[in-house]
Formats: sequence, C-alpha cells, structure tokens
Amino acid sequence: MLLSINDEGDNAWFELSPSPYCAILPVCFEGFVVTWREMEADMTQYDPAILQKYADRLYVQANTIILIWSAAGILVGGLAGYFLGGSTMSNSTAMIFWIAIGGVLGFAFGRERAFGLKLRAQTTLCQVKIEENTRAHP
Repeated sequence: MLLSINDEGDNAWFELSPSPYCAILPVCFEGFVVTWREMEADMTQYDPAILQKYADRLYVQANTIILIWSAAGILVGGLAGYFLGGSTMSNSTAMIFWIAIGGVLGFAFGRERAFGLKLRAQTTLCQVKIEENTRAHP
C-alpha cells in the first residue's frame, strides 16, 4: 500500500507494508513496518545560527549558575554562622567567617558546573566549524 503525503505527486511519501516481523523491527505501527524514502526537498535544512544560539544560551546559563551557587553558598554559610556561631568567636565574627566559607564553596561548585556548560558550548561551536570547513564549496 502506498500513502502519499501530498496530492501533487511530490517526492514526499512513505510506504506501508504488512510484516510478520513487526515484533522484531523497531519501527512498527499497528502491524505495519514503515519505510521512509528520504528526499532532499523535504528534509530539514542545516542552520548554523540555531547552534550558535544554543552555544550562546549555554554561556549565559554558565555565567548565571556561578552567581546562583555563590548566592546559595552565602545563604547557607550565613545560616551556619547564625546557628553554629558563638562557641569560640563573637556572633558577628562567626557569621562573617561562615558567610565567606559558604560563598567560596558555592563559587567553586558553580564554577565547576559552569565549566561543563561551557565545554558543551565549545563542542557545539567546534561541530559548526567542522561542518563549515567540510562543506562542499561550489
């Protein structure tokens, strides 16, 4: 059975054929195996601008995550200083000490997470450059 996607007889179509191997094959629909014929006209076109936007967003997330982790570290450090302070130091000195420790630890955790995001962005940009350099030039 042949099922056309558009009525104008364009090259975009797929074939449905009954198959007893539907339990084995990965692409099945109600007892039919779907076989796609890919045509150049109907394929999604490559757009490097989308990958550039993705890399830009990853960099924004990376910079934001450093601030968020630093703020969370300062907050947790402040709470720790409030509840743990007063044993050997004055209360305000303990607060400042724990806030500084929390801020530094939060910054370190945030920087490590940001590194992973920046690495993903750089990998994406590298893939764009590879495609750009290997594309057939007219």
